[in-house]
Amino acid sequence: MNAGGGDHTHETLELEWFLDGDHVSDDYTPDEISAEALFDRWLVQIGDVEEVPVRWRILRLGEVVPFTDDEVTEDFLSFYTWPVHAETGQKLNWLTLPVVSKGWSKLRADRGGFIQEVTGWKPSPLQRTVHMPSLLKACGWN
Repeated sequence: MNAGGGDHTHETLELEWFLDGDHVSDDYTPDEISAEALFDRWLVQIGDVEEVPVRWRILRLGEVVPFTDDEVTEDFLSFYTWPVHAETGQKLNWLTLPVVSKGWSKLRADRGGFIQEVTGWKPSPLQRTVHMPSLLKACGWN
């Protein structure tokens, strides 16, 4: 139901993640640049940082996931009531929502998909940051 008391909607909610600087892929297609080359550009863009913030939105709705971004004043709950399970009526636990997988290949060109393509990593639900030295070491990136 929307926060204004309107109609109920039945949506499958999924978490979409973004890392600072992942928009480096916005001006390209996989035919123009490889995931590895984009990853290199992204590393240069973010610089020598220990942690990169993870931002969260509800896929297809575009709303910020509640309790995940201290810099925004409006999130999903600004426009909708707390989601409940359609059959049980139980309130949603945000940590149980699936995290969308991203890719960068001939089949798909997701914003930031090059990161998951190169590293095999995607964040856990509502993870706040990624520790870059650990990520780079785990995926063998030099």
